[in-house]
Amino acid sequence: MPTKGFWKRKGDEAAGRVTSTKGKKPSSFEQFNASVSDAWGTQDDDLLEREDDGTRNNKLHHQQNQQVGKGESNTINTSKTNVHTELATTTATSTTSTTPPSTMPSNPSTATKKEAVDCEATYISEDVLSTTACDQDPPPSSPKRNTSQASLIVSPRKTPSRNARKGVPTPDSFDPLTRSEGETKSRGELNIGKFEKELNSGNVNLDALKVLSWSGVPSQVRAMVWRLLCGYLPANEKRRQATLERKREEYAELVAQYYDTRLDPENQKTIQQILLDVPRTSPAIETFQQRVVQELLERVLYMWAIRHPASGYVQGINDLCTPFFIVFMEECIDCDFSDCDVSTVAKPLINDIEADCFWCLSRLLDGIQDNYTPGQNGIVEKVEALEDITRRVNGTLVTHLEQYNVAFMQFSFRWINCLLMREMPVACTIRLWDTCLSEPDGFASFHVYICAAFLEMFSQHLLALNDFQDILCALQNLPTSTWSYEEVEVVLAKAFMFKTMFHHAQHHLK
Repeated sequence: MPTKGFWKRKGDEAAGRVTSTKGKKPSSFEQFNASVSDAWGTQDDDLLEREDDGTRNNKLHHQQNQQVGKGESNTINTSKTNVHTELATTTATSTTSTTPPSTMPSNPSTATKKEAVDCEATYISEDVLSTTACDQDPPPSSPKRNTSQASLIVSPRKTPSRNARKGVPTPDSFDPLTRSEGETKSRGELNIGKFEKELNSGNVNLDALKVLSWSGVPSQVRAMVWRLLCGYLPANEKRRQATLERKREEYAELVAQYYDTRLDPENQKTIQQILLDVPRTSPAIETFQQRVVQELLERVLYMWAIRHPASGYVQGINDLCTPFFIVFMEECIDCDFSDCDVSTVAKPLINDIEADCFWCLSRLLDGIQDNYTPGQNGIVEKVEALEDITRRVNGTLVTHLEQYNVAFMQFSFRWINCLLMREMPVACTIRLWDTCLSEPDGFASFHVYICAAFLEMFSQHLLALNDFQDILCALQNLPTSTWSYEEVEVVLAKAFMFKTMFHHAQHHLK
């Protein structure tokens, strides 16, 4: 048994505790992070493993002794002798075997006397095996001793492994975040029942819905949830259908009344920029190259531009419409979006989707409109904040970028202008938007922390580059094409940590 305080080895600092520095405080997030180590080392796990095994065996051994009557003592002694003899012969002749282990009742109190005797003999033989195996030289190919025979003798009583208890996937464990086909689910997929209960409650609690949506929204209800999170639909279920019909009619009237103004000389610059950008929207997805889809995007973007003359249309807003269009289309079709022929969808349905995209895009941009006003002061401020946050959490990276004259504005402007739409697959962006739409102020403040976490994901790769062109090309073409929900949730977790430390605590950034 390990002695008390076994994890405090000589010459090592106490694991999991901040290093004692009298009169000194960590001067940066990096130094504080470096002063904290993991609570358990690998050697500590080995010691705990032995302690758990020994304690479990002793407890079971004691229970079995109580079950066996005094009249069976001779039988037990005989079993012990036979096992010792058999084990010595087996160990001398073979070091491996494929014989399956014997089974044991899950409830020892109901076991028969013979089963109790066998179980006791089994655990006694395990002790003998560990002594015999330790005396032998380990095989050259492995630094550990051969324990293959232990599986033949140790009773297969099902107890979770240390890895399983700590949440580490094991070969026998089931990971609920992975589909049988290997497709990754978001955590929201596991909460579909909670979403349906909330949406069918009659009067949706938007705060509770945001808490659920922060971890991801199931695709089955994402369209309705996004409409609610954007403020497009009311929380009261009885008012939703009437609101939908009214807002869709309003949009149809706007198009009928104002879309022809695109031909006016004063609007030529706006419509020309839209016509240039729409064909570039998500070029990897063939659905966006269909003419009916491009015409839909042209109308949505032009109508938004003339309703917001303070900013007008700015290059990059076209990307922000695509997640809404994909989500609302997937609500209505049975096939994969990338394989959908939108021209076959009923015209009234397409009109409804177009109207929903317009109103949700308007709600989204209302919170970040300063990003698109002349001078784009909102983006400039966010880029500065991103640099300040990165300097605090990873000063080495900022120094490296400065050494090679790489300015944050050169690569992060697009991240903020297009909300990372061009930096990762569309499915990952949609998962990212589940969380951002659940934030109290949407993308206004949390997105900067997402960008900081996103940059941190590639810090080691960037530190290995020693040329301005290489660094900038790497930042503009980050290897995210194979990303799934797992990587996005790591970014979101880091972003939440950064926001917790720095938001509304601006002195940390000075």
